[in-house]
Amino acid sequence: MKGNSIMTIECIAIVGAIATVFAGFGGAALGAYFAHKTGIKLIQTTHKNDIDLMQRHGFNKAAADFRNAFLPEISYLEYDIPLKKTGSTDQSLKWFLRTGLSRHTEALSRGTPI
Repeated sequence: MKGNSIMTIECIAIVGAIATVFAGFGGAALGAYFAHKTGIKLIQTTHKNDIDLMQRHGFNKAAADFRNAFLPEISYLEYDIPLKKTGSTDQSLKWFLRTGLSRHTEALSRGTPI
């Protein structure tokens, strides 16, 4: 009887060791799975934020280009800054505004979404 009880204790110890090894591998696999899922989600979120940032940067650049296309006319009309290389006659003002028209049209077409 004593031999059988020792054998039983040894069997329980071996089964316990095997169960511990399987539990260790199972825990490692489960942890790797959750780490992988979390990493994928983090990459997707970061990628989405990068795209939003690039779009915002593109919009800000287009807005600055649009504003700069009108800057000479705004400076003349709002701050009474004299026209470059022209006098103050009506003819020179018409020329000034006509030359700005192409800049304005180009800025408007670049700022308008397709």
